[in-house]
Amino acid sequence: MLVSLFGEIQVFLLLSIIFVGFLYWINRKYKSFNKQIIKAIDIPVYLISKQGIVLKLLNEPTEKTNLLPLNNLGKLDLRNLVIDAKKYQKHIALLQKVLETRVSASLIVKIKVESGKELYVSVRMVYLNRERVIAFARNITESETQRQENEKYRYFLESILENLPIATTVKDKNKKGLYLIWNKKASEMIGIPAEKIVGHHESEFNHLMPDNFIRETDKQVVETGLPQSYIKHFSNSKGQKYTLFYMKQSVFKRCVKLMQPC
Repeated sequence: MLVSLFGEIQVFLLLSIIFVGFLYWINRKYKSFNKQIIKAIDIPVYLISKQGIVLKLLNEPTEKTNLLPLNNLGKLDLRNLVIDAKKYQKHIALLQKVLETRVSASLIVKIKVESGKELYVSVRMVYLNRERVIAFARNITESETQRQENEKYRYFLESILENLPIATTVKDKNKKGLYLIWNKKASEMIGIPAEKIVGHHESEFNHLMPDNFIRETDKQVVETGLPQSYIKHFSNSKGQKYTLFYMKQSVFKRCVKLMQPC
């Protein structure tokens, strides 16, 4: 009985050793496979500590995509790299969240590199262990600069439209007539403030012109792609009567409508 039990224990230990060895082999293969993938990526992949220190570069990206000074890795603090202090705090907070939740996260930061250039970088942080994350850094300076320029032009255009002496509205024709702009003159003439219109759909205001005038004329503009003009009798919510001259124009994915009393 004792001999049989001893034999079973030996078999169990042998199987345990084989199983542990198999797991160790799988783990090594898995790590080796991951390293090969990281080395093949042509954007910088960094190892960052939970204190926000860039420890090392994990791959060999091309010179154009390599953002940080290699001779300073291991002591390069994100505090000295990220330009905006609030963005730095957000970066560290997100890093800590990745370490706590093990869920990947991304953000865009503006950094100053050794050459003195200021770059916008999209950073994707992935959990590695309780002390470190892997960060994939992509230079998006060109696209981010263009986006900011577009935003400036958009605000400038919206400011002009808002203050035109002609009632002007803008709708997204691909989102069921979602109103994007309803300027001061439109609020004054129609008798409905912008906050009750912008962000809402055309269907919510059918009572203003129950004969589907707005919907049908919008359809003509979209289908023809050409400016259209109309004359329409209208009574606003205050009972004021107008004979309006409408002009509608399709602009990219939006429909701009100008209207004024005849």
